Amino acid sequence: MTTLLKPVEAAPAAEAEKSLRELVREAKESKGLSLGAIAKAVGYSTATISRWLEGSYGADSAEVDKAVRQWLDREIAAVGRALSVRTIKWVETPTGKNIIGNLMLAHTHQTLLIVFGGAGMGKTITCHQYRSTYRQCWIATMSTSATGIVGALGRIAAAVNVEPGSMTSWQLEDALVERLRETEGLLIIDEAHVLTFRALEAIRAIYDRAKIGMALFGNHIIYSRIGGAKTPEFAQWRSRIDVRMELDRPHRGDVAAVARELGVTGQTEVDFLYVLSRRPGAMREVAATIILANEIAAGQGKQRTTLPLLRAADVMRGWRKPDDEEVEETE
Repeated sequence: MTTLLKPVEAAPAAEAEKSLRELVREAKESKGLSLGAIAKAVGYSTATISRWLEGSYGADSAEVDKAVRQWLDREIAAVGRALSVRTIKWVETPTGKNIIGNLMLAHTHQTLLIVFGGAGMGKTITCHQYRSTYRQCWIATMSTSATGIVGALGRIAAAVNVEPGSMTSWQLEDALVERLRETEGLLIIDEAHVLTFRALEAIRAIYDRAKIGMALFGNHIIYSRIGGAKTPEFAQWRSRIDVRMELDRPHRGDVAAVARELGVTGQTEVDFLYVLSRRPGAMREVAATIILANEIAAGQGKQRTTLPLLRAADVMRGWRKPDDEEVEETE
């Protein structure tokens, strides 16, 4: 497979071979590598690599040359990874600011908020940003292994530092209410869409009894169950929801803010990334593509990530074929 990082040019000429040896010496010195470490990475003995570097390797050096070039390719790629940002922290986007504002409203007025939408919209990372900024805020993340009353209350107990011990479900509910009452806090239930009806009812009881703010985060399923559908079993929930926030698709400002954080500012580049944000995964797609493109740029010694590099990253991530001209929107 052809690499998008610049490989060392293969050439049989003596000058090219000398250049290859010089590059190995430079890598050895700049990274503080021992000859033994290089030999191990290349796949030859230390003695063989030593003679090869000195130009005194007696046998045909074509295979050694090939192994050394492959190692240098990996080293260049490693430099690209080292120079690029591999993860992204919370970025203040228009959508993120709206979520923060609604969390603050629920926290301040002890009301119920529901935030729902597709994956990759920044819901979870924004919740953690809010918790890191404001006191008396707890996040309990649900999962498919804890969908019932016991699992859900256990996750909340862990979030608010209550030791369940051998408590029954109703005893644990009482303990959680006692812990949260008069805190004027905010309890965030993330991934709420996986919970059963009985688990959701137990959580509603905590909200009613503890008199705290609460925010449910999840995909569209959670809202269709307790906020949208007119099913009688969720009538108690519907009457309590104060703010409903649907996150459908990222705004262009969201894309521009994340791109700017990762060093991409050109209008054509942002336009390209905005189209990517319409795919499933939304802003995760944007961030992952920029990070990979930044690695390619760093590996090639380029100071700026341009549209061709973003397109190359999109190809490497398997979304497009190399000869595709444009990215098509995913509806």
